[in-house]
Parts: sequence; structure tokens; C-alpha cells
Amino acid sequence: MDWKWSKEEEDFRQEVRGYLKAGLPPGWGKEIFYDQDDDEQFKFAHEFTKKLAKHGWLVVSWPKDLGGQDWPFWKQVIFYEEMAYAGAPLVGTNAVRFLGPTIMLYGTEAQQKMHLPGIASAEVMWCQGYSEPNSGSDLASLQTSAVEDGDDFVLNGQKIWTSGAQHSEWIFMLARTYPTVPKHKGISYFLVNMKTPGLTVQPLIDMSGGHHFNQVFFDNVRVPRSGLLGEKNRGWYMATTTLSFERPEWSARCMPNAFWKTSSTTPSRPSATASRCRSIHSFGKNSPRWRLRSMSPAPSPTASPPPLTISRCPALSLQHSKPLRAN
Repeated sequence: MDWKWSKEEEDFRQEVRGYLKAGLPPGWGKEIFYDQDDDEQFKFAHEFTKKLAKHGWLVVSWPKDLGGQDWPFWKQVIFYEEMAYAGAPLVGTNAVRFLGPTIMLYGTEAQQKMHLPGIASAEVMWCQGYSEPNSGSDLASLQTSAVEDGDDFVLNGQKIWTSGAQHSEWIFMLARTYPTVPKHKGISYFLVNMKTPGLTVQPLIDMSGGHHFNQVFFDNVRVPRSGLLGEKNRGWYMATTTLSFERPEWSARCMPNAFWKTSSTTPSRPSATASRCRSIHSFGKNSPRWRLRSMSPAPSPTASPPPLTISRCPALSLQHSKPLRAN
């Protein structure tokens, strides 16, 4: 079996490589690296991401009828390899890669129309409100409350370690709507505008002086019923769906730069060792989870990545309220 890239795929790789070379400053990814704690670099990364979206290269795995490109799986592999090689600075990937698909699964048509275009264009930044001061690993023990009051839910509580909240217009979050049932069963999933009265963001400065994490406080924050995603008290199941999209995203970040050592003879390419595992995840009809394993020596600085062998990774066992989209 021939695992070499086709001419069309190689041509696409060169197109992506050329686009990134033209769009990033000289030395980016080699001498200059994106610092998420730097506000000026965030602005640059945000503009770069918006340009990528206008080029049609941001929500590449989304279905076309929801604003995406629905690229074949291998085209996505090539694209994300080149993005990683170049150290391309992307922002808003939490919304692109795991909130967006969650809204596709559980959101109403009105919620999809309201939120998916802003994500697809990178115009709207989102943060994730899951962890609380006493609810980290045991997320289901969260205590932020959401009490129904007419057509609204009134939220009170605190979130912590909220990445990028200082740059975000919206937060997707969990709150307890039924406090007397077992902890996993009384949680609901909300989409909240960060400018809602009573919502405040407080920075958490790390020991290096960096500001990436935040605390988010909710003091009688009124969220309309349209901000409830999916069924009331079923938020835990939607949250685990979001996390199922998020976990492979973190695996993908190690491909190829983070876990691979860079050889002094090939400074612009990773030095792959046999059986170094790389995980990719995307959402769409062409994108099962796969495990990609390199079986070739390190490429030269100008060469394309080596051929790959593939094996199916076991899918996460999830219970959805409705099936995945299928064309």
C-alpha cells in the first residue's frame, strides 16, 4: 500500500506553507513565538486568525451548511501539520474545535444562527467557565447556582482558572439548577454574555507575571432562557461532550513540535523517532479519531512529512440527546 501524499495533497501543503510564510513575520516559529500573556501578541494573533477565517481556513472540519469547509480528514492533517510547523498563532480554538460542535449537537436553530457565525469568523472570543475554587477534578461538585426567575435564570457563584476571560465576549459555563439531586444530575449548561450586569473578571497573575488565567464572579447575573443550551438539568452530559472534543485537541497540540525533539541539523523540522504518537481530532463526517504513527526517519528541512500508518483509536463512549450530524 502506498502511503505517499498525492500531487494534489503536496500542492495543497505548499499552498499552506506559502500562505503562512507570507502572513507571519520573519523568524516566527523559530526566533519569535506566540506568548498568550502578551496583550499585543494577542491582538496580532486575533487579526491573524480573522484573516485565516476570511481565507476559509478556520472551521475546516465543520459541515458546509453551518459555515464550514467539511474538508477530508487527510487534508486537515496536512493543514494542521503545516500550522504546527510554522507555530501559527491561533486564538478562539476552544470555540472552533469544541464549543461550536457542541452547539451543533445541542443548540436550537436560533442559538446556532446566533453563535456559530461569530465563531467561524473569529470575531467573537469565548472562554470556558467550568472549574471553581473547590471543584476542579471533581467538576460535578460545582456550586455556582442558577435559579429560575420568570423567563430568566439568576446566576450566583465563582469560576476560576478561566483562560482568556479578559479577551472574551462570551463564556460557556455550568451552573447548578437542581441542588437536591445527585450532583451530576442537577447541572445545566449556559451561554452567557460577558457584559451582563453582575459579571466581573478578576485577573490571576502567575509567578512569572503573566496574565492568562482569571476568576469570574457572578452576582445575580440574569441570563435569558435563550442562554440555556440543551435541556435543563442535563448539562453534565453536554459538558462531557464538550470535553470529548477538547481532550483530543490537547493531544493535537503536541503534533508535531511539542513532543518531538528538534535536531540541530534540521532546525525547521521535527526530528521524529519511530513510534512517536500523534493524535488528531476533528468534527465532521470525514473525521473519526485516529492514531497516527510515524515510521520514518527525520525529514530534511524542506521535505514533506514522512508517510504514515494509521490505526483506529477507540472512540469515547458518550450518550447524546440526538445523533451526530450526517450528510
